[in-house]
Parts: sequence; structure tokens; C-alpha cells
Amino acid sequence: QQVNSDLQAEPKTGDELRFLPVRLLVDAKPPIQRPCRVCIDTMTDTAEKEITFDSLGSLLHCWIPQFFVSDPDGSVKPESSSIVWTVQGIKIPLSSNLVDLWRCLCHPDHFLYIVIRTP
Repeated sequence: QQVNSDLQAEPKTGDELRFLPVRLLVDAKPPIQRPCRVCIDTMTDTAEKEITFDSLGSLLHCWIPQFFVSDPDGSVKPESSSIVWTVQGIKIPLSSNLVDLWRCLCHPDHFLYIVIRTP
């Protein structure tokens, strides 16, 4: 139980949470399994560091760009309207924060499973 508590604990600094375990399942192909890096950006007006996390859409655009494209305004959308993505059976907005998704919807093995169905 201590491992679960440690993994689910709120990070106090960027050093405590570096990667999120993510598995991406696209149709019947083998899963894409990579650690999802947590980004740390340095603020320009102070010496403090601000922890920033990527959205679900930016992860999907980076890992499977053939199915998810980026608009000129920076938002991510599916290449086709028939592409369906779910986490734990729920269609999640592409703008959703990955860490929030992981904290709320990760599997007991601590992986966030994202399922993609294509036409």
C-alpha cells in the first residue's frame, strides 16, 4: 500500500514526479508503452520553477500524429471524425490534463490506458 500512496501523492517539487506510465492501445495492434515526461518550465520573472503537464491531445499528437493533428492555434483534433479515444471507457476532452487523468483514472498497475479506435 505504501507504493500506491507514494505514486498517488501530490508532488511538492518537479523532482518527485518525472514520468507518468502510459499505455496507448490503437485498434488490435501491440500497445505503445512509453513513460510520459513531466515538463518543468522555468518562469521568466522569478527564479521559481512551475510544473506544467501536457494535455491528452498533445500526447496523442506526439505519439500517433497520423491520427491527431495540430491546428495553427495549437489545439489538437482528430484527423477524422470517426476516430474514437477513451480512457476507462470514457471519451475524454483532448484538452484534459494528463496528470489529472492519471491520478483519477489509472489502472491498478498505475498505467493510464488510452484506447484509440480508428476507421
